[in-house]
Amino acid sequence: MKSVTLLGKEIPTAVLALVLVLAGVGATAGAAASGDIAGDGTTNVDQALLLNDTTDAVTIVDGDGTVQIADDRTAFTFATDVFQGSSQTVDVSVDNQASDGINARLVADVEEPLRVEVTSNDDNLSVTRVSPNEFIVNATGDVEDDNFEITVHAPNDANPDFYEFEFQLEPVDVSDEVRSDQ
Repeated sequence: MKSVTLLGKEIPTAVLALVLVLAGVGATAGAAASGDIAGDGTTNVDQALLLNDTTDAVTIVDGDGTVQIADDRTAFTFATDVFQGSSQTVDVSVDNQASDGINARLVADVEEPLRVEVTSNDDNLSVTRVSPNEFIVNATGDVEDDNFEITVHAPNDANPDFYEFEFQLEPVDVSDEVRSDQ
């Protein structure tokens, strides 16, 4: 068996190789623990169409009440008094964080018999109703500070009360079908 003389001692080469391998493993583990390893990784974006990052991303246009925007800018709550035959409207400003156009589902948590209407007069945004309380918002290209309006209508037989309406922007799977016949 071969050996190497190190600091006046004879060490078998197999033992020396094992010590060097273990030292390399320890150095790699130490680098990983300190964050010194460089490499490539993937980033997943859960939702790219977000409420504008200003304090007035959702403003009350018609009616009165309060608006609370979620920290992640994907949802908001609009609270107001509702009376028979009244309508409450908010203006929603959104930003497209994606590099291309994108679709997002807008889900409204609104009690019956109240009815939701979503419209956009912006060239870069279109809105399609998917169900009574779900809409697809299509942002084409570079959307920044573009708006759509949400109106909640109360029929004449609605109970006058204080309501909270919740709205959520969600990612749309490419397999989701968009229908405009409703």
